[in-house]
Amino acid sequence: MSSDGEVLARVLERKDFLQSVFHNDDADDWSLVKSLGKLLVRIESDSEIMGHALQARACRHLGELDHARKELEQCQIQIAQRGFKPWEAELIRPLLIEEEKRSGVGGQADGSGGGSPMPS
Repeated sequence: MSSDGEVLARVLERKDFLQSVFHNDDADDWSLVKSLGKLLVRIESDSEIMGHALQARACRHLGELDHARKELEQCQIQIAQRGFKPWEAELIRPLLIEEEKRSGVGGQADGSGGGSPMPS
């Protein structure tokens, strides 16, 4: 992807893009999903969970399993530091739980990982 504007334009061209990625684990261009995740992390690097979650899912589909695990670990760090915002719990938590199960990364998103349960 050459520019942030290009990434956003391509995302907006696709109907139900985020719903498809988050709820259906489906996308016609996982590289675009990864690029959107990178963009979100770059914009809000100190508290971004959604960007890391998007990258984790995209990397799994692209066969970049080590990168997917690293992105899940970044999500866990953010969750441990600040918990979920209400909209994140609804949208992102199910994705993280599914990705953690698929990758074997510990269970912060479902509250089962070595600390106190994550807020719902």
